[in-house]
Amino acid sequence: MTHNIQPGVILVQVCGEHLLVATREARGKCPYVKQLNATGAYFWTLLAQNMTLAEMTQAAAQRYGAPPERIRPGLEKFLADLEKSGYLRPAEPAQGNN
Repeated sequence: MTHNIQPGVILVQVCGEHLLVATREARGKCPYVKQLNATGAYFWTLLAQNMTLAEMTQAAAQRYGAPPERIRPGLEKFLADLEKSGYLRPAEPAQGNN
């Protein structure tokens, strides 16, 4: 399953801080700005590549030198928080592979 970024949400870095910013198209659908730590910003770049949860977990495990089972719970919480606050839209079900 992939996650859909709310159109109009961008990741920017200002004075060393990582911020998700809701531009015109996203305003009213999520908070105007959300601060992320470096790990959250990294996860966001994986989201922007349309990776699945499994692919994101594997990439993060490789980057941080940690086992996937240690990465996945934090990643799932991060994604759930972003979806709850509107920065991510629920993924649309896959079509044609029943």
